[in-house]
Amino acid sequence: MPCSPISDGREKFINNTKVITLSEAEPASGTNPPHSPYQPKPRWAAVLLGSGLALVIVIAYALVRIRNPLPKLDRSQWEAASAKWEKHGPASYLLHVEVGGRQPATYSVEVRNRIPHKAWRDQVELTRRRTFATWTIPGMFDTVNTDLEDHEHQTSGTPSKRRGRLVQSARWDEQYGIPLEYRCIELGTQTTFSWKIEHFEVLDEAQ
Repeated sequence: MPCSPISDGREKFINNTKVITLSEAEPASGTNPPHSPYQPKPRWAAVLLGSGLALVIVIAYALVRIRNPLPKLDRSQWEAASAKWEKHGPASYLLHVEVGGRQPATYSVEVRNRIPHKAWRDQVELTRRRTFATWTIPGMFDTVNTDLEDHEHQTSGTPSKRRGRLVQSARWDEQYGIPLEYRCIELGTQTTFSWKIEHFEVLDEAQ
């Protein structure tokens, strides 16, 4: 049965009593009849709704902090780690990274002389070379930087049109500045994207 009545433009009778549909009835005076379902909500309802939404965001942020022991990320950390990688990072290496989020997977990348040579997703070798760079160390730095830029736009009063407020955290390698762990949570949707480098091996460039 339909959720709303369907008018065929004809009179209807129930127990010999004429029934007038909404489309046939004369409009009542005024814009909000006493029993109209379209009466505007009281102002206090909007206030309560806004307060409830703010409370949900605060609770979600607190839960994120409890469940996420990684240090909070800021621009200065990214710049320091990026500079360390540029100065001390090896030209050839092999890494395995566990990626979490909407499309969890394990990626492996072999880099030779700073060029991604081979890549695997869940132990299946990838064939599109343009995708290899995503999970190199510079590719990871680019990903973190993109999220940082979105966060900086939000805090400066020009929020991103495609994302909500972001909570970012990271742990960096002391020697090379590698982003060993990274997590980005979009509040409101609770969308989470993360990675953790499980293995990093410096390769002999002569091989």
